[in-house]
Amino acid sequence: MFKTGQNSKISGSATAPCAMRPPDRKGHKPSDALAWVVTGRVALAFGVNPEYLHSPTRGMANVALARQVSMYLLHVALGMTLARAGAAFDRDRTTAAHACRVVEDLRDNPAFDRQISELERFTQRARAGQFAMRDVLESTNMPHAAAGAVS
Repeated sequence: MFKTGQNSKISGSATAPCAMRPPDRKGHKPSDALAWVVTGRVALAFGVNPEYLHSPTRGMANVALARQVSMYLLHVALGMTLARAGAAFDRDRTTAAHACRVVEDLRDNPAFDRQISELERFTQRARAGQFAMRDVLESTNMPHAAAGAVS
């Protein structure tokens, strides 16, 4: 039922079946729980449906930016390789590298930088296992990126 062998999206030695996506699903899903939590939190912060982040197409600008921020956080805050961060969205490492450059450039905007800093703190708490559902739902205290953080 799960992909195995050469066609697997996960590189390296043998991986557990839970780390692979079912072949009948459209769009790739993050392979571990922490990536799911971070991606969901980013989608919430940007006011987009998390499923849109895994679309095989670019989508609207706010969806593309949320996906780029997710790849950035997976790489920078969680230490995933660019290849693995890109693979979480069925993209390659060059797309993840581009996402990181875009986010770094946008951090010159103070409002955007504050939002990314908050998402990084959340990601670090999640990585340490020190978050509660209220942390995920705190997005009401954070302005949506689509609501003017990027001019």
